[in-house]
Amino acid sequence: MRKSILDSDRTSFLGINSCGPKLPELLNLPDKGKTMKHISVIFLLGISAIFPRLGISQQLDFQPLPYQDPIHGRNSYAYNAAIGKPTNDMERQSFLDKIKPYVLSAQRNTKIPACAIGGMAAVESGFGFTRTAYFANNIFGRKIWTNRNTSNSWQLAGQPDESQRSGCLTKIIKNYDRNNNSSNSDRLVFNEQKRCDNRYLSFSDYGAAIQDLTGTVLQRNRYKPALNHFWSNIESGEKIDKACEQYICDIAKAGYSHIGCEKYLRKIGPVMKQWNLYDWVVQANTPVGGNP
Repeated sequence: MRKSILDSDRTSFLGINSCGPKLPELLNLPDKGKTMKHISVIFLLGISAIFPRLGISQQLDFQPLPYQDPIHGRNSYAYNAAIGKPTNDMERQSFLDKIKPYVLSAQRNTKIPACAIGGMAAVESGFGFTRTAYFANNIFGRKIWTNRNTSNSWQLAGQPDESQRSGCLTKIIKNYDRNNNSSNSDRLVFNEQKRCDNRYLSFSDYGAAIQDLTGTVLQRNRYKPALNHFWSNIESGEKIDKACEQYICDIAKAGYSHIGCEKYLRKIGPVMKQWNLYDWVVQANTPVGGNP
């Protein structure tokens, strides 16, 4: 699992700080005109392409939070994917390829449709590039509502205050927004040691996160009707894409997403369609038309 670098997560590729030396300087590349600069660029692009293939994770650059940057930092940036990520469809496909074996296995074991698991993971983790996904392998935003550091948790310092959902208070230390003196400001610094609303489950890998979602969360009684409805629709001849969309809507209605059925489906549906995650249901070898 990747190590958290809470105090300085504005790092860039190869761990070089954006305020540090230029890459050609760092690599001792001589400046001999445009030709040498072009060679430098090509060389660096080559490194960036090779490193992922070698299994070496590049460090990402995230938008700053108020405790990191009083001027440019915003609390709402805590939920965003790394700057410029995912860069292209190759990176999106790479994420889907990583989670696919776990997703198919999850459907075989729990009957929860693979199309939904894959779509939810991609959207909720920014295809693996959100802070929680990158530092804690947490691709579904699963929280621990506690103010204690535990061995299986990771703290997203600086995120907006969500303590109203837990009944505990989050103390504001500083507000950098002179035009907004309320707790709704997006430029707040909190007492992170006492917070109970920003600790997330930390997983060893994506597979553990998927197992947690499908083996624990979606096994709760309020989500079982959605699962029964999915396989009932398949059994009655409903197309897989429509059945997958209905499942997403049903679990949202049951409380999985606070934004509700229509809005949540508008987020997950296009990803399932673009990447044909409906076919994952078939590939999982669960008999289409079988009972959950």
